Amino acid sequence: MLRHISPYLQTMRFFSNTTVKQSHQQSHWTNFFIGGIGDMGGTFYLPYCYQPEQAFVLMLEHYKIALTRDKIRGPMGTSKPLHVKILWDMPEVKAQLACLLNPPTAEEAYQCYLRIQDELIENEAQIIPYSKECLQLFKENRMPFCFTTGFDSKTTEKLLAKTKQQLLHDYPVISADQVSDRSRPSMVKDALWKMGIPLTDVSNVFFITDAKADVSSVRKVFSTICIIAVIDYGTSMGIDDPKLVTRMSQEELRRRRDMASLMLSDAGADITIPNLGHMPYALAQLTQNRLQSQMGSLKKGY
Repeated sequence: MLRHISPYLQTMRFFSNTTVKQSHQQSHWTNFFIGGIGDMGGTFYLPYCYQPEQAFVLMLEHYKIALTRDKIRGPMGTSKPLHVKILWDMPEVKAQLACLLNPPTAEEAYQCYLRIQDELIENEAQIIPYSKECLQLFKENRMPFCFTTGFDSKTTEKLLAKTKQQLLHDYPVISADQVSDRSRPSMVKDALWKMGIPLTDVSNVFFITDAKADVSSVRKVFSTICIIAVIDYGTSMGIDDPKLVTRMSQEELRRRRDMASLMLSDAGADITIPNLGHMPYALAQLTQNRLQSQMGSLKKGY
């Protein structure tokens, strides 16, 4: 059963020593989970995935192609070449490309996109609040963890170099160009292999993301993996410009958080949390839910 945590908890702090200790004692989540996998952009890095998303906007403007922000944002979470291909296959984009004298191919558009994206990341790249505390939680509890990302390896290197003063870690990263089909499920599979976790034990692994596309694609391939969807600072909030957030009313922010939470839950997330600061609670709750489910199955079998 999917569980939804109210986005209105965003002001609560779960990383005090007391809370983390209590969460650990009550749930023993470290005895249940054997590894974790996380998305990078919009989850741990790049609030609202602004730079990657804005790069798509500017790339389309370069080719004088009009497309709504929501449609541009839709495939966020997929690898960037696949994202471009999805856009190029849209009827409204095809119609506009047909009117161009020399319409660019999806590959040409992707190369244009890469130049714009890397320049935006070079100009400004930030980590998302509670990223450092979240990784510290995993490290202190000796929890294996691996990142996956829709970026290619070169962009990943640039992003890590740009943000190393904010967040320095030695966790491995699986970039999209390191798997044959550039899909998130394939990256997750490689991450499991890198951590030495067999596919048969995927029900004891958690996957963290902010994107609906990630949730649905990973759920289709790994039906029993525990998916934690993060709302704030993610693409599902539908924020066109991070600077606009401070001007939004609390009512508007609540509305966006609720919509994002429901959308991510419907896509297949086991639990939605306002931000990474709620990770100890999410892991404890997931452990409790899974253990109760196992006990129920045992009783039925008996």
